[in-house]
Amino acid sequence: MNNKSIMDMARQLGLPVTEANIEDVSSMSQQQMEAEIRKLKNEIKKDPEKNIERILTALKKMPGQKAVAEERLEDARQQFAQAKEEVQKPFDKEDKLKYVQNRLTKINAELDMEPKTEPKLVKKEELKKCL
Repeated sequence: MNNKSIMDMARQLGLPVTEANIEDVSSMSQQQMEAEIRKLKNEIKKDPEKNIERILTALKKMPGQKAVAEERLEDARQQFAQAKEEVQKPFDKEDKLKYVQNRLTKINAELDMEPKTEPKLVKKEELKKCL
């Protein structure tokens, strides 16, 4: 499990996670991680004040997350527009590609025309002489 997926999982549980403390988590085995998650889920259920703090913290982060999401969306739109332009451009080396494909077809045809010879069987006595 990589650090990003560990951080995402922790955030879904409402846990404060940073790059600094994620290294401890990434070295855990799957069983240790599942046990830790069960423990934290029980803790979340037991402490309503911490739950409210987590909710408030999440609410405070939302405007920033929205801005980041809008930025990423705008980047994606720009990349999409650039990709559309790139697809419309003609392929510069189309002539060379056709030439090479035709040459490959001819070479393959020549290889198929050569008579196939059966492998020559070697007798045991001849083989022993070679060794």
